[in-house]
Amino acid sequence: MRSRNLLLCLLAAVALTLAFPPYRWGFLAYWGLIPLLLLLQDKAPAETVRWSALFGLLLTALAILASGRMGPFTNMYTIAVHASFYVLFALLLLPLRRWWPRGYLLAVPFLWVAIEAGKALVQADFQAFALGYTQNYYLQMILYTPAFGVYAVSLWVAALNALLLGMWLRRHEPRWLTGLSAVLLLAFALPFALSRLITPNTRQFEEPKIEVRLLRKAKTSVSSLATLAPFPESTTMLPAAALV
Repeated sequence: MRSRNLLLCLLAAVALTLAFPPYRWGFLAYWGLIPLLLLLQDKAPAETVRWSALFGLLLTALAILASGRMGPFTNMYTIAVHASFYVLFALLLLPLRRWWPRGYLLAVPFLWVAIEAGKALVQADFQAFALGYTQNYYLQMILYTPAFGVYAVSLWVAALNALLLGMWLRRHEPRWLTGLSAVLLLAFALPFALSRLITPNTRQFEEPKIEVRLLRKAKTSVSSLATLAPFPESTTMLPAAALV
């Protein structure tokens, strides 16, 4: 049992770490919370604290290490604060699971987003660990973010995890499985629909094209001349050019 718990803890921490930039595997976040939820499913309060704290320590340390900004003291504080919030998430989930064992997953997305917002209140740059930022590279899916905020993306990602786990837990109930599958398809279509409604013309979000031409006169040393094709403002923070 201990090895199973450790495996679930590691799987959740590693999957969510690889879902964040600089990695381009944001799809891992669609199921990255499921191992954590399975880990906490049958735990007593003391075990809940222990395993959620270990998950929080691993996830935050790996995420900071992957970003290349590991430092001696400030990051120790960051890791400790994040771990404590993951413990709070697990403890709040514990009574919900006992009171509503067949429907507590409905509360998981909202509780997760509330925890993320709470971390941002402690320190503003903690918002960088929001689950919504795992979708940075899926531009066509998150064009609605300026209108709704990054926590709307976090809510959507956490809801996908809850739906997939619900399908797994009710895999032997055909009616439930069919209904949840339909809801899952609608959930995947929702961000595209919102993005189309809010920004119907997506050409302005295409990657800029830069044309560079070097012209030199014969027998004469002159500076290089660069001609840049006009391009719209990019939302991917791609630098325009720095040419000499």
